[in-house]
Amino acid sequence: MEKLSLEDHASSSPAGVASPGASGEEIATSQSNTATAEQPDTMVEARNTSTMGWGLFATQKIPQGTRIVSEEPLIHVPDPVYRTQLIERFCAVALELPNEKIVTLSRLYCNPNVLQKSDSGDILEWYKKNSVTDANGEELKGKKRQEHRKKMLKWFGIFCTNFTGHIANKQVGRGVYPMFSRINHNCLPNARYGWNDTIQRLTVHVNRDIEKDEQIFISYLPLAYDARTKRVKSLKENWGFDCTCDACCNPLSDPPRIQMGIMSDLLTSYENKDDRFPRLMNMAPIQSREQALEMTTQLAKLMRSEGLITMELVQLYKSCSQYCMWLENMDEAMEYAEKALDIERCLIGPETQHLDENVDGWMRVLAGHVASPNA
Repeated sequence: MEKLSLEDHASSSPAGVASPGASGEEIATSQSNTATAEQPDTMVEARNTSTMGWGLFATQKIPQGTRIVSEEPLIHVPDPVYRTQLIERFCAVALELPNEKIVTLSRLYCNPNVLQKSDSGDILEWYKKNSVTDANGEELKGKKRQEHRKKMLKWFGIFCTNFTGHIANKQVGRGVYPMFSRINHNCLPNARYGWNDTIQRLTVHVNRDIEKDEQIFISYLPLAYDARTKRVKSLKENWGFDCTCDACCNPLSDPPRIQMGIMSDLLTSYENKDDRFPRLMNMAPIQSREQALEMTTQLAKLMRSEGLITMELVQLYKSCSQYCMWLENMDEAMEYAEKALDIERCLIGPETQHLDENVDGWMRVLAGHVASPNA
């Protein structure tokens, strides 16, 4: 185990996270202007804000589809089976981090709510089982070990606040990224992030044109159209802030999202041949491919009108293409497939193999991998 210098592992005030307030707007699909795999750090920079700690801002006008972040993980921890194993793996990895990475990690925001009561004791047990040395090679004991254990607990809290899942070198794990971790949340995000397995980096792309000095926002939530009450609860519990973005402050923004959720559940019920949700909502179930295509198209239009340009929208267009294929309307199937590909290139970049295909090639992918439900 490498020696650890306590003097060099200095911490600094973490960046705060608060709710952003940038507005979302409808965008038109356009060709992706993707940057190289290297970090395009001249396009964006981290700045301290007056109300939400650090944020990421554009230093120039940025066209829709541009890659603005491309990072390798600051720290990578293999996926655990249970919480204690996560702590054990994190401590082992953190102990071997170079000093400059520890300093960078220490500056990131920590939501104290992510720590569990047992975490401190589990970290103590890890120290008892492992020999941790100082810069002189002497094992940490007594007060020195206690002080270092407190720092480890703080680093673990920062990790739990900021990590995102990825597959690095074919190993499923969790990583923290220094530039990405500065990006604040908005329920109407102007950017989308994801792990790019082809280049082994986390990337962020803007989903509409960005003005100079505009703040970059992503959504921390898994579903774009969750109702406000559900979003508020999740953001408070997991990230410790009250969201005050336009979608959360405007009461007129909630009904469309609720409607989108109902439409999505109806489509899922149809695809799974399960009518429990329609019966629970006292609604007529979808009964044909034609009805499924119509509702999928309506849901996609509603998402576009609300400015929600996400991978969910990509999947909706793919579903429209599939339904058109099954209904033997190949012209419309091609149009929807092209829409799906254009938005997907905008959101994730062109490196993924199927995105190098033309629409004809992508249609073959759809036809070969998706079985027709509910004939």
